[in-house]
Amino acid sequence: MIPEELAKEALKKAPKTFDLYDRDGKYIATLGEGANIFAPGSAAIYMIDHRSKDVRPPLLEDLKNAVIITDYLKNVDAQSTMLVPDDLPPQVRDFSRLYVVIKYSKKPVVTGAFTVENIKFMFDMMKVIRDDFNKRPRALI
Repeated sequence: MIPEELAKEALKKAPKTFDLYDRDGKYIATLGEGANIFAPGSAAIYMIDHRSKDVRPPLLEDLKNAVIITDYLKNVDAQSTMLVPDDLPPQVRDFSRLYVVIKYSKKPVVTGAFTVENIKFMFDMMKVIRDDFNKRPRALI
């Protein structure tokens, strides 16, 4: 558990707002000022197959297809690493999901990691996309 004083100190240092951008550096929204952005839910471990109607674990191809569809939806402002592909080893799922999103979408990314070790790697992946990532962030990790 995080000590209460440490949490309070971190909140004092955190910016009250920040701007979010897409892959090309286009401004999307200022978060923290009441802006609403919409993104798909994150980290589904089961899905309903649209052909068979069976419930099953998602595959990497399902994530790719969902990201491509979401990229066309004008009312959805951001992407997420929405599915957890069962056909990948657990230790590579975090950054593999992020890779699919940044490859197939220009939208900002809402993501997270299942392992602490992968967070730095995922952050480094986002910095490769644009060298000004720290000034114009594209992701919420």
